[in-house]
Amino acid sequence: NCAESLERLARDEEALDRFVAVQQCVDAPVNAETRLGVYRHVGRILLRRGDLEGAREEVETGIAAAEGSGVKAVLPALYELASQIAELSGDLPMALERFKQFHDMHSHVIEQGKRHAQLLAARLDTSRAEAEAAAERERSQALEVANADLVGRASELEQEALSDALTGLANRRRLDEELATSYQDAV
Repeated sequence: NCAESLERLARDEEALDRFVAVQQCVDAPVNAETRLGVYRHVGRILLRRGDLEGAREEVETGIAAAEGSGVKAVLPALYELASQIAELSGDLPMALERFKQFHDMHSHVIEQGKRHAQLLAARLDTSRAEAEAAAERERSQALEVANADLVGRASELEQEALSDALTGLANRRRLDEELATSYQDAV
């Protein structure tokens, strides 16, 4: 984002103008996180300029908006900045309160990240298992087809072994089998 780049270059006036324009233009339901992140950037610029009251108002407005909208991703940075502003203003109880909120929210975000990472790992494992299962199904189907071919070929070879290749009539091997079967039936 251009405004963030200007802020990093310490071109605060230009960055501030762009951030204010973003605040006025960004549609809240579509880009709530972007819109709320602007409060942090503007607060930092005002703090660098020495406008503690303006920075405090901007950050507190951002905190209220973020808490009200349920967009929690920007809250840790806003709480941390609010803590720094309160400390610089000499309001140590508020600085401590905001730092505690920062720490709690930061810990919450880390835990959410860990749960999300575990969920992604489980999804990856599931995808891998599904891919392996599909490959095994294909392999099993190929083996079934090959086995059916082998059974068919074995039957053909058995028939060839029991008949004369030239005449197609039963050969001596077939006679021996029939005699053995008849003898067993007779006894």
